[in-house]
Amino acid sequence: MKSTVNTRQRTQASTSLFPGRSTKLQAVWRGDTERLHQLAMELANQPDAVMQERLHDLEQWERLQVLDEIRHRTAG
Repeated sequence: MKSTVNTRQRTQASTSLFPGRSTKLQAVWRGDTERLHQLAMELANQPDAVMQERLHDLEQWERLQVLDEIRHRTAG
């Protein structure tokens, strides 16, 4: 399991991917990175069966989010 310090260092380094770019984009990137790290930490503490079920549910949710975004963009 990786420490929060390593994740934060990676988050700070990843914001350099957007030099001179929107601070809003950097903030969203940082927020998503922190959210995913927290989720990974929660899942790591679950029994294997629960973790697999949660991962499956998250994958389904992500697919729905992508489809919703595609529909929103094509409708507009």
